[in-house]
Amino acid sequence: MCAMLVLASAAIAQPHDPITPAADARFGEATATPRPGFAVGVIQNGELIHESYWGYANLEHQIKIDAASKFYIASMSKQFTAALIGQLIEDEKLSLNDSVRTYLPDLPEIYEPVTIAHCMWHTSGVREYTSLLLIRGDDLRGQDRMTHADALALISQQVDLDFAPGTEMRYSSSGYVLLSAVIEAIEDTPFREVAEQRLFDPLGMDNTLFDDDHGEIVLDRVQSYRRQDAGAHGEWRSWLKHFDVVGDGGVLTTLTDLEKWDRELSNGKVLGKTLQRFLKTQGVLNDGTELPYGGGLWLTDDRAVESHGGGMGGFISDQIRFPELGVSVYVLANRNDDFAFQGWAFAADVLTKLGLDNPLSSAEPSLAEGSFETDNADDLKGAYFLQKRNNRRFVRGHPEGGLALHDGGDAFLARLHPQSDGSFLTVPGLSRVAFSSEEPALTMTFETDTYAYTGWRYDDKPPSSIEQVRDMAGRYCSNELKSAFELIIDDELLLFQQQNAPPIQLFPTPEGSNVSWNGNDRVWTGAFMLKKVTSSDTEVMGFDVGDGRVSGVSFHSCAPQ
Repeated sequence: MCAMLVLASAAIAQPHDPITPAADARFGEATATPRPGFAVGVIQNGELIHESYWGYANLEHQIKIDAASKFYIASMSKQFTAALIGQLIEDEKLSLNDSVRTYLPDLPEIYEPVTIAHCMWHTSGVREYTSLLLIRGDDLRGQDRMTHADALALISQQVDLDFAPGTEMRYSSSGYVLLSAVIEAIEDTPFREVAEQRLFDPLGMDNTLFDDDHGEIVLDRVQSYRRQDAGAHGEWRSWLKHFDVVGDGGVLTTLTDLEKWDRELSNGKVLGKTLQRFLKTQGVLNDGTELPYGGGLWLTDDRAVESHGGGMGGFISDQIRFPELGVSVYVLANRNDDFAFQGWAFAADVLTKLGLDNPLSSAEPSLAEGSFETDNADDLKGAYFLQKRNNRRFVRGHPEGGLALHDGGDAFLARLHPQSDGSFLTVPGLSRVAFSSEEPALTMTFETDTYAYTGWRYDDKPPSSIEQVRDMAGRYCSNELKSAFELIIDDELLLFQQQNAPPIQLFPTPEGSNVSWNGNDRVWTGAFMLKKVTSSDTEVMGFDVGDGRVSGVSFHSCAPQ
């Protein structure tokens, strides 16, 4: 016990702090030996009522995490970019309805209908550049260097959008990269300096900056880590940050600086009430549908919860605000393992300790015994492919009767409760699921208050012999990504080779791998989906490639090198 207290930084003593026991329970065990850890803060009515620091900022030099530690907060940074957009609107230097090409005229014409609002609310259709990096063959763990100019160039190379701007919402960091470029163009000043002058300096956030140069010496910079590979030395491995892209991410900050920002989100005393309201205004689709996202913040319909998370490399961050309760929770981690993802559970602990009701906990309706049964259950079972998400869902029988919805890995998500109109409600969750017999296959539509997706039932039986996938062999090129991959037959194996990376065995599927076949014509490689495109006479012409944020990236058959 004594060793644990030495290795895990204790909570800073504060009078009447009921949170410390909950923080001890959540984070103490995770840092009981020299390990990366956490900075944890709880704010109530504008005051930091709890702060605690656990584990090490740097394992090699045995530097503990403390109040001075600067964490990379990844996508939590988006709210600062949105705040700068809001200020420029107040200054009448731009409008939400302006096309991004007004300020970035070198973008291709496909970006003409993309507005500032579309980029901020994730409704632009602009493809997620981090997904494109993986699809073109960059290092899966982000170890290839990526500058801000590189990201803009990759976004500018795209020949199509994923959907018409304003017609749907799909989270895309590319929109915020474009916003940061717009801000630089308007101010004629580097983005990092604009943020310092307009946001960080006025708020006294002296330990906060946009990190646009990973090689820069920054005092108290926290190093991130991941679990060591099997068979390698030691428990932890450095996960170096080589990303210099800003706007969508990029902020280095401390817990005490985030307290200052949180106070501004609550009262708007320094930057103004207009900006405060701007950040908390829900976006809308072209048809007027309100979205769960504002200015870099996720928003519940009743505004009871405002939040954002972030993850890049070994850094994980959570910001969870309950504005009506006057409570905010921040958890910053420099490790990317199961222990790192505790922000929401800890926030629930905090509300319990403070004697407050959790606005996210809603009781499911009482359902009568046997009410899950449905006459046509067998007709609806099967696998459904979600084309736009490059994923799948399963409808299975439930051990207690009726149907259940399973995720892409075939793990249980929810039971399906029949409704009088023939649709179903998920329990838990109360989302609507409807089925319809449309050609060429039965479809399933999953619908919440803020988004929907449709899946088509298909034969998900994986290939059983190399002959069933032999026609996939060849070299395939993408003009817009300027990259290529090969599918290689090696005796009875099908291998996927991307640039200089080691080949990945796709068939037979290696035990314990992330490779997953979705029928004979599409396979998840562990990072993205390859879907075979054939001609009318079934000749393989190429592949559509995508993941959960990008769809329809075309690779065509091309000559071997």
